[in-house]
Amino acid sequence: VAELMVSMGRWNLTYDTALQQITQEASLTSKPQLFLSYLINEGLLRTEIVGGITYVEFEFERFGDYFIVFYLVNSNKLNAWLSKTLRLENYGEALTILVPKLTGKEIYQVVPLQNQEEAFSNFIEYLPWRIDVTDDGIQKINEIVGNNLNAALYISVSCVYKKQFSFNGNLLTKTLEAMSLSERDQKWTIGISEYADELYTMLLNLSDWGQLLSAEMSQSLDEETVWLCCQGLVWALSSTNKRLRDKSTHALVNLLEWKPVNLCKLLEKFTKVNDPYIIERLYLVAFGVILKCQDDIYITQIAETVYNVLFKNGNVIEDIRVRDNALGIIEYAQYKIPSFSIDRNKITLPLGNSQLPSFLTIDQIDSLYRKDLNQAKDQKENEEYMAQNRILFSMAVEHSSRKNMSMYGDFGRYVFQSALDVFPENIEDLSNWAIQIIFQELGYDSKLFAKFDNLHTDYTSGSKDIERIGKKYQWIA
Repeated sequence: VAELMVSMGRWNLTYDTALQQITQEASLTSKPQLFLSYLINEGLLRTEIVGGITYVEFEFERFGDYFIVFYLVNSNKLNAWLSKTLRLENYGEALTILVPKLTGKEIYQVVPLQNQEEAFSNFIEYLPWRIDVTDDGIQKINEIVGNNLNAALYISVSCVYKKQFSFNGNLLTKTLEAMSLSERDQKWTIGISEYADELYTMLLNLSDWGQLLSAEMSQSLDEETVWLCCQGLVWALSSTNKRLRDKSTHALVNLLEWKPVNLCKLLEKFTKVNDPYIIERLYLVAFGVILKCQDDIYITQIAETVYNVLFKNGNVIEDIRVRDNALGIIEYAQYKIPSFSIDRNKITLPLGNSQLPSFLTIDQIDSLYRKDLNQAKDQKENEEYMAQNRILFSMAVEHSSRKNMSMYGDFGRYVFQSALDVFPENIEDLSNWAIQIIFQELGYDSKLFAKFDNLHTDYTSGSKDIERIGKKYQWIA
């Protein structure tokens, strides 16, 4: 049937033509019409009446694609066929997967020159469907990931769970962990926060899978596959897209409930990452896992890891969310297992130096970071100034003494000030300190984030699920 479709240049055949072919080929059956009806009844083929004529075609297009490609390759007619069609068209997936199986060569090695660019694009796109890759394919991938960051990120996310490949979750971590926070947020976080981005879609699919995974299926997964998937989900926690961040959090809890060894590995690996968004959520995941855990050995293992990684050396991360979740984990372990013992002096508040640093004054903040839009050289610089000023306006507290500031910022008043007003320190000093943290410690750079941040303000038509990078840094501060 596939042979006739190729030779006739059609995706369907008349019923009589199909029956004639089957009569010739199915020599062992005395009832070819009955045999054809069986193929149709079993869902391999289907019929459709158009203009009073009954046509036969493959029930599933992808199923038919593989038979057609199988015929083209085995009959050495692939190049002749391509010379007529000019493009790989809808057969890219079948060609990319079957050609290496049948010839030992990748698709880009066997197609004519005019098709090589398209074939190479298909080679990258359909890597997740592959069980193995030829030596030449591996070499090409290594060249790509070594020279093209976007391609390296795409490949490592699309193949994040593929333990037989080197370009998986381990490559993703190797690629991202060496970056500064601002560099990673520019090259990774912006992409995984946008609904239209392929990275966002792949990570959302991964988080949906992890979130909906049954307990039985989760337990049946091997440790290495879970480890690779969890690395992708942990890096998704850097996103300013609240939907992706929340789904990834739930997926991690679901996956790690039965894999405490992997949770401990993640805590040891990612507590050192320079993105508080990731660390905060990771310890929230650990708290969620230990609350669901019923095994005393697992509970002890998780609590010991948290204590050793975060408290034992006395250099506790200055992040209230990380600290409180970590303390909750240890205290829960002590409640469940009275024999669980640690040095309580290490987890007793205050944890470290309680002295506040010296703050920049309002005039110093304005001099360093406030921009005059009238001084912008062009539209690009104007957008950069707007993005930078938005942080200062957003962080403004009620009754601010900042010049030309007629209103407080919603974040500054209703989030920042409402949380810190109970302390005796001057609230505007604390706001200045937070701004100082945003620019000096976290490294906010409007040249990197202006386009994204101006698209996702509280006053634009963008999705409210997506926050500015500047807003992320405000939450961290």
